[in-house]
Amino acid sequence: MVKCGMRLFQRKGGVWYVEIRRGVWRSLQTRDEREARTRYKAIEREALKGKLISIDEHKSTTTEVFIEEYLSWSKLNHAATTNIRIIQILRKFGRVFKNKQITAIRRKDIDGYVDYCKKIQNKPATINIEIRTLKSMFNKAVQWKYIKDSPFNGVSQIKHQKSPPQFLTTEQIKSMFEVLKGNREYTLVFAFYIYTGARRGEINNLKWNDIKEDSIVY
Repeated sequence: MVKCGMRLFQRKGGVWYVEIRRGVWRSLQTRDEREARTRYKAIEREALKGKLISIDEHKSTTTEVFIEEYLSWSKLNHAATTNIRIIQILRKFGRVFKNKQITAIRRKDIDGYVDYCKKIQNKPATINIEIRTLKSMFNKAVQWKYIKDSPFNGVSQIKHQKSPPQFLTTEQIKSMFEVLKGNREYTLVFAFYIYTGARRGEINNLKWNDIKEDSIVY
């Protein structure tokens, strides 16, 4: 559908968009084709009447819709284990900012979100992972021209005292194998932890094709 130099199209995430002119497009904030065409026609009528004089270069959309688009992109550009963590973080962020336009999110809102994470007793290390993940998402929003500047600009990670990692001694490892020797499955899992240093999530999501001749690739 092309009229007045405009066109209607659907992105991978399933959301419909209208391209006002080359390189300038706006989310219609729906995955329903019938609803998208109705909204498109309304914009088209405004254009024909000469009322659509100028269009903001930054396409407004809700946080909820943008998160779905970002997750579709993330699935193709991040490892499966990394993407699982990203999904958890963005779902949480989306619940807090549901239906809020991303162009309306300010630095004050982000400070409030960090305070919220502290209030529900998230650990500093967990909050810092969220900050890094959300920074990346909003940087992508800038690249996609949804927003001019990221509200995470200048947001620093929380300072906290990192505890040094603790290691099992050789004797402790031997004792653990002794305790588990009657259970082959637990013995193999423990051995995998000890000899690879893999995290629980990495082991849980391991696939046969991740195991190469002399290494494991996640």
